[in-house]
Amino acid sequence: MAQKAETVFKERVLPLLKQLPRSWVIKIQQVAKRGTPDILLCVAGVFVAIELKTDTGVLDKLQRYNLEQIARCGGIAIVLTPSNLVATLDFLHEIAEKAGAYSKEHEVIQ
Repeated sequence: MAQKAETVFKERVLPLLKQLPRSWVIKIQQVAKRGTPDILLCVAGVFVAIELKTDTGVLDKLQRYNLEQIARCGGIAIVLTPSNLVATLDFLHEIAEKAGAYSKEHEVIQ
């Protein structure tokens, strides 16, 4: 059975995102709450949510709403497609290189 185009794209993108310096990346499982972005990242202290789409894919209303809420709260919301992959990776590398608001190591608060 052939993989869906979005699945093939995800398998291409995840290793590239995991190479970002000062970053944590997780792929959200299909069984997660509907409308949750496909990938969540923390890049140099900045929260990033990514929804993966093919170049012809369209966000549904819930996906759009969740990305808008993330952006409204100060996170970065990205619809990542094959055509904007290079520009998005450049943007995320720029964030990683700028050290973010917290330049020192932080511990988990318990």
